[in-house]
Amino acid sequence: MTFRRAPLLALLLALLQVANTCAFSIFGGGPDIDGDALSWDGDGDSFVPKKAFKAGDKYTRVTLTNWKFDKTANLSLPTTVKMLSLVNCRLEFIPDEVRALDHLEKLNLAFNQITSADGVLASAGLLQVLNLTNNNVANYSFALPALNTLDLSSNMLTSFPSVIFKSPLSTFAVNANGFQLAAVSEEQFDFFAGLADLRADFAAITSCKAGTLVTLKGNKICRVQTAVPAAPALVPFNKTKNATTAGSSGSGGAAVIGGVVGTTPAATVGVIVNPRGSGPSDSTYILAGLIALLIVAVTAVGIFAVLTRRRIARLRGKLHEDTPLFFDSEKRTTYQRELDAGDKLFPSNDQVLVTWRVDYDSVRLVRKIAKGAFGEVWVGRYRGTKGVSSGELSVSFSPSCPPKVLELAMRCVSVDPKARPSAAEVAYQLRQRDLLLG
Repeated sequence: MTFRRAPLLALLLALLQVANTCAFSIFGGGPDIDGDALSWDGDGDSFVPKKAFKAGDKYTRVTLTNWKFDKTANLSLPTTVKMLSLVNCRLEFIPDEVRALDHLEKLNLAFNQITSADGVLASAGLLQVLNLTNNNVANYSFALPALNTLDLSSNMLTSFPSVIFKSPLSTFAVNANGFQLAAVSEEQFDFFAGLADLRADFAAITSCKAGTLVTLKGNKICRVQTAVPAAPALVPFNKTKNATTAGSSGSGGAAVIGGVVGTTPAATVGVIVNPRGSGPSDSTYILAGLIALLIVAVTAVGIFAVLTRRRIARLRGKLHEDTPLFFDSEKRTTYQRELDAGDKLFPSNDQVLVTWRVDYDSVRLVRKIAKGAFGEVWVGRYRGTKGVSSGELSVSFSPSCPPKVLELAMRCVSVDPKARPSAAEVAYQLRQRDLLLG
């Protein structure tokens, strides 16, 4: 029994340890720990090192994201770290603790506010991956002999970091900075062409007087034959003609960095400087586009509202003129003559007829639902309370309908309008002949 209980007890202890770690992470706001890896998202809070690390920790992978490191003097990082990510932590410089890590192989400092990448790294001989994208780096001078992946995109560089030729890079990103590549030496061309992934901004070159116009990673660039310079030099580019000619005379803003170690390529890379803030940014264009769309939308809605209002007014006026049901002033005289014909039978101001009349001013039209040869059918409101609804007219009568009533009803729905009795005649027939009683 003891032999069987031992594995079960060990399993229970392991489960308790995992549950304790999960509970601390979920309810206590602590880091996520998986073996020798620690990760912790700060959600914008200030970093407290003692909550993450303690003496004797042996973590080799540490990921800290969305923290405030701007006021943190000591990070208490374990010296055993090989892969470190400090992403979006408001770093303005590379901390001394990070520089002192001598086992570091991968370093990710993306989305911070670092302005310079220079000086010494204790792990310079081991570092293979360095990510500095989306910072404010204006100077890069790390000599990293083992580096194979470097991301300097979206920074403040205005000259090409020629120190990269000292590293055996396979992936290099330098796009979205303050310059464009315009000319390279033959050795530099071979270096860039040998990269598995190159992301850079290229100038719009269409001819090359000082060398050969070639294609590099799908972009036109000038390849020149030049000796290794002893000091930084300038390669002029004519920017007044949209940078279409490389190597021509002029005073274009080309910035060149020199310096070569051993058999590395000549470090003179021709670039066209494109200072930040010299032109409108992408956000400016987006904002202008949104404002233009808003103006167009408001104008379209206004025009539609005006046209709809005019159309309704025109239809109301036409209906008022053409429909005698509303007893308008122009039609009243004609209609009154028909009523005058029955004055000898009963007065036209009979109380029953008066209640049947519909005052036009008390009707509010809503929408037209049909139009035929004899007029239009609308849905509206009468005196604000009584709804005027629509329906389908069908001729059908009960078998018990008195014959004289049936005869009068059939005349009312006659196809020939001339055969239909007037309202006065119908009222007179119903009252005088007592047809309702058969």
